Amino acid sequence: MKRIKQYRIRLTEEEDDLLKQKAKSLGTSVADVIRMGINYQIDDLRGRKEIELRNNSEFIKNWEKSFEPSLFERFERGMQHRLQIVYLSILNEYKGSVCYADGRFEVVSSINEFEESSEPLPVVEEAQPEIVSEETVKVEICQSLNRFLGGEWTGDEWIVQIFLSGLKVDLPCSI
Repeated sequence: MKRIKQYRIRLTEEEDDLLKQKAKSLGTSVADVIRMGINYQIDDLRGRKEIELRNNSEFIKNWEKSFEPSLFERFERGMQHRLQIVYLSILNEYKGSVCYADGRFEVVSSINEFEESSEPLPVVEEAQPEIVSEETVKVEICQSLNRFLGGEWTGDEWIVQIFLSGLKVDLPCSI
């Protein structure tokens, strides 16, 4: 991410302490807490959508069941929160545009409408579903992990596999 502007703000000692405590509890930096706050204030709709996704995600509801107990030993609470943010960003990107059924990810079907010269009414026909490969989904999971956590992600990591399983649960195709 390219830095465009830099701001200086004056905080009271109490505000500074609260900001540092919040950053520590989330396992992130003060700058990240400020950015999160700005994103929620400026784009309230996005914040509401994230809350809705969090509340409706079966994967997030079953967070502790989705992972081995070793996750909770390996990662502090703040890191677990960051992992949830990564997952929710991926879910937000796919929700409404990609679904999972019959062992594959599909772009949500579209309806094509066209006119034939001999027919007075348009003929409506459902397009064949466009398939999104699991490899493509894994690549996007890795990109999100890299964006939020840094590092090199290949797609073979256990967290990528778990997130992939979560998306399969949270993106069902409606029947």
